[in-house]
Amino acid sequence: METGTPSRPKLAAWPLAVLSALLFALCLAAGTRSNGFPFFYHPDEPGKVDQLLGGPWNFHHPLLLLRTTKLARKLAGIPPTAQDCVVAGRWVSAAFSALAVVALSGFTLRLRGRTAAAATALLLLFNHQIFELSHYLKEDTALLAGLALSLLAAQAFSQRASPAHALGMGIACALAISGKYLGVVALAFAIPALQRCPPSARPRLWLTFLAAFSIALVAINFPLVENLVTFRTSFDREVGLVVHGQHGGGWSPHFEYWKTFVDNVTPALWPFLLLGYWSLWRSRRAHTLPAWSLALFPVACAILLSFSPKSNDRYFLPVTAFFLCLAGIGVSAAVDLLAGKLSRRLAIGLCLLVSVLAETPAFIRYWRAFRHDDRADMRAWMRAHLPPDATVLQESRVLLPAADNQRWPRPDLWPQKIETTKLACDAGSLDELRRKGFTHLAVSESDYGRFFRGSGKTPGQRQAREFYELLHRSPPLWQRARGKVIYLHPGLEIYSLAR
Repeated sequence: METGTPSRPKLAAWPLAVLSALLFALCLAAGTRSNGFPFFYHPDEPGKVDQLLGGPWNFHHPLLLLRTTKLARKLAGIPPTAQDCVVAGRWVSAAFSALAVVALSGFTLRLRGRTAAAATALLLLFNHQIFELSHYLKEDTALLAGLALSLLAAQAFSQRASPAHALGMGIACALAISGKYLGVVALAFAIPALQRCPPSARPRLWLTFLAAFSIALVAINFPLVENLVTFRTSFDREVGLVVHGQHGGGWSPHFEYWKTFVDNVTPALWPFLLLGYWSLWRSRRAHTLPAWSLALFPVACAILLSFSPKSNDRYFLPVTAFFLCLAGIGVSAAVDLLAGKLSRRLAIGLCLLVSVLAETPAFIRYWRAFRHDDRADMRAWMRAHLPPDATVLQESRVLLPAADNQRWPRPDLWPQKIETTKLACDAGSLDELRRKGFTHLAVSESDYGRFFRGSGKTPGQRQAREFYELLHRSPPLWQRARGKVIYLHPGLEIYSLAR
């Protein structure tokens, strides 16, 4: 049986339930902090809002997040407006994130005891990637919750192969797959555990698992079952994006996810991460399969991600969370190493403090980022400093209240005339823009920055870069740099086109 250090007493059921509830509440409070920014700031949220307000399901992802949001909105009596719906969905996303933190902390509690569980809880709570992704109506936290629950359920089943645990494991795996299609990897936690149970009980346990898994999966995704043609089209699209990339680039190994690892698992935690692997290896004979799943899954997943041309920081979330669990185990190992030189309480306090301080700077940056909206500052500046008869050309990510962006309430009441283009360089030269009657130009580094970050090999890329280089020869009237939370801080600049 796989447990923590035998000499350390286990928590009784009711204190564990209370602590779990407190941890969930704390994570939920953090994940919902400053989550009321406009829903159309994130390019993927308007499409989800349309589905929540009665539009057809597109099945780009399974339905756990959207159907849970729809249910939560009805139960809470939230008005059927786009902004209210998306904020409700962001609360649901934060709840899934909090559930994942509780489940992973519970896993390390059963595996390595209270110190490892406390360290894991703190590392996950203060991780800036988990904190950021809790603020969006996106499926990433639903996937993480499903994977975390599947790992915890597989651990419980490995310690006691009972029908109840098989039932829980089936439901957990269904939740993982219902979060995102990638959640099918949760079966890699469950199937080996089922195959290792006693042969005499195996048929009954397999039947219990499959029944719970099938019923939960169909119940959550029943609209998908009713629209199999649409589902097949959307699923093929998602697979194509993973294999061929956004623009059909094909398979291409790259090291972008190494940078993602460095960004989300700060190097200050690497010693604890290495200690976590060392601790698991040293006691390897005592471990069941879920412990090896914790150790191997993030490495295998990171390698697979590095070979997909479809890349995004958020895809790394499960890897980040599992690595932080291993770092939490490493904190416990560090306490054991220091206990001979310091009192155990002092060693625990010191190691927990060091691990949290390693996460704090990035967490504070993201906490502050969500408290400020650069677009709101830009609009206030324009009202105060631009003449009402100004005509402004904006790039698509600037998102000023324009007539072609009906998501703004009453854009016709905005004092200046606003027109939108995908990229300013595609609308003509600066002289051509002046001749078209534009007096000002609002651009976003999130739009044009690609021409400076890339190699600029093609003639079109070189021409676009030359346009922005010429624009930058004049100082901007107003500017905000691109920040970590690009949906609130996309890098905004306003230029006068007057000669």
